[in-house]
This record gives sequence, C-alpha cells and structure tokens, in this order.
Amino acid sequence: MLFIQVFHLKYLNTWVEKNIIYYCNLKIMCHKLFFSFLKKNIVKSRMLFSAVNIIVKGFDLRG
Repeated sequence: MLFIQVFHLKYLNTWVEKNIIYYCNLKIMCHKLFFSFLKKNIVKSRMLFSAVNIIVKGFDLRG
C-alpha cells in the first residue's frame, strides 16, 4: 500500500513538473504572439480598447 502511494506521488510530481513546464512555455509563447500582434495592430488595438472602455463606461453609468 505504501509502495503504491509513493509511486503515485513520484508519478504525480513528474507529471505536474512536465505540465508546469509545458504550461509556462505555452504562456510565454502566447504572450509573445499577443505582443507581436499588438505591435502590428497597435492602431486597431487602440481603437478596440477605446471601444471596450466606452462600452464598459456605458455599463458603469447604467449600473
């Protein structure tokens, strides 16, 4: 029983480590893609952000 628990812990730890590394890489990649996208579309994104802000302010005023 103890052996099984230890095995599970070891297996779980390696699985978690692998997934954390994978998740971090994925996050970094997403951030890079997002920022390159923002740089390319800075004018569009500014327009989008201002539109979102206007919508949010409109909701705040109604609320």
